[in-house]
Amino acid sequence: MLGQRLNLIIILLLTALASCGRAPELSGAPQFVAGQITVPGDGSGLSVDRRATRTWRDYDGDGLSDRLDWDMDGDGVANLVDQYPFDEKRWGEDKNKNGIADFIDLSLSMDSQNQSLAHYQLEIFKQTSLVVIQGSARFSETEWQALQEIVTSEQLTSVIRFSHVKVLVKYDRNAQVDLRRADFDAHWQQLNLYSNDEHAASLSAFRGSVIHEFGHVHALENPRDFMAFSSRFASWSSPSTYGSSSPEEGYAEDFALKLFRAGLDLDPSRFDLL
Repeated sequence: MLGQRLNLIIILLLTALASCGRAPELSGAPQFVAGQITVPGDGSGLSVDRRATRTWRDYDGDGLSDRLDWDMDGDGVANLVDQYPFDEKRWGEDKNKNGIADFIDLSLSMDSQNQSLAHYQLEIFKQTSLVVIQGSARFSETEWQALQEIVTSEQLTSVIRFSHVKVLVKYDRNAQVDLRRADFDAHWQQLNLYSNDEHAASLSAFRGSVIHEFGHVHALENPRDFMAFSSRFASWSSPSTYGSSSPEEGYAEDFALKLFRAGLDLDPSRFDLL
């Protein structure tokens, strides 16, 4: 009898403790290891990843489930570049005051190769507020050069406001979905590139994927333009085979063609009509 009473007291105490504060088990948010960037997961592990959050709830109470919320703690900093994505009061130290949190700042990396690439990351951020980070895979130096040229080009910055894309990240090939070379996650507002043989063999293929994905960003920033395009898609002649697969892909390919015609360096062989 005494043992049963003790057990009941312990249960009541644990229940009272769990009801105090913003406990992860009550909010639906997992415990988080600061600065962890992972490949897409299945929701079972500790991760700050766009697909690993699909079973979690609305941590910041803004009406968006965490899977659909680019800023899960509501502090204005995108999940992948927030060192504390479940703490609205802090986002990470920034010792050199350059706007990029120290844990993803290549200039503060212990890796000399990363340090040598830091100027690309900083220049892109200064001109566009877009943070480019290396997730489970690294960008090569030629890819960093291509990213800076594309993202800061007059052709792109004149048409993209960067209001719906906060992060550009590279994952390894194990993270690919349906063997995609790249995709744009509109919910987490991040453009994802994946290691693949085509990009490794051809910088032009890499450039093409980046520009194509910014076409999806443009569609999100200009919904009326996209709706108008979709309404005439059935009678539209796609500049590439891939562009004929759906209005979304057609819009992105049409966007890439327009930037190519505006002078942005892009392999013309990707367009069947040229």
